[in-house]
Amino acid sequence: MKPTRLFIIAVIALFTINACQKELEYETIAGDATGTLKSEDSTFDCLPSTVNGIYKMDSVLGDENYVDVQVDAFTPGPYEIISDTVNGYSFKGTGTIGTQGLNTVRLYGTGKPIVPGDDTFIISFDNSVCFITVPVMDTTVEAVYTLGGSGGTCTGQVPAGTFTAGVPTADTNTVTINVEVASRGLYNISTTSVNGVSFSASGTFAAAGPQTVTLVADGGTPTVAGTFNYPVLGSTSGCAFSVIYQ
Repeated sequence: MKPTRLFIIAVIALFTINACQKELEYETIAGDATGTLKSEDSTFDCLPSTVNGIYKMDSVLGDENYVDVQVDAFTPGPYEIISDTVNGYSFKGTGTIGTQGLNTVRLYGTGKPIVPGDDTFIISFDNSVCFITVPVMDTTVEAVYTLGGSGGTCTGQVPAGTFTAGVPTADTNTVTINVEVASRGLYNISTTSVNGVSFSASGTFAAAGPQTVTLVADGGTPTVAGTFNYPVLGSTSGCAFSVIYQ
């Protein structure tokens, strides 16, 4: 065999080995994750998702303001899931999806809602988009709601913590009651002071419908042991619950 022919064969072999090595190296590098945000029978609805936190007009979003969305991953890998910007704020999540199938991804909100209302966001991932609606509260509007058991015993009452005569109450001393919300907004629920202790709760109802509210003791010291009834005052109604002091 002539030297020239041997040289050509050697060059071809070397090129082939290098090409195979490059191909193997490329195949071991993980690419971006692929998948979808929506179910097969839905046009624009996201797979099960949850909006977390309270969104208020003219209030900067914090770590408690996020959206959990589900991704049906076709291939694992790094991801970036984003929303458009609506009413002055948006959502974004980055990370790595490790397994195929359904994965829950957290998108954190940034920005500051400008006006109250229901904001619809377009969430984008890979070649899919879906819609999520976030309610923004008007910080000047009071909620309209009815206490469960209005006019009588508060329904759903669940006390928590130990109530002992002579021992100051703490924020672990609570009573949870039912509330039926007619329209969302701010609320302030309180009791009268009985046996040296009162309870209260304030915040925002972000949606209408049945909910629970946890009333927290004010830190007062119960005077004596026994069972005491607490009248609760809401926006348009009242009820009462009992607390047993040891």
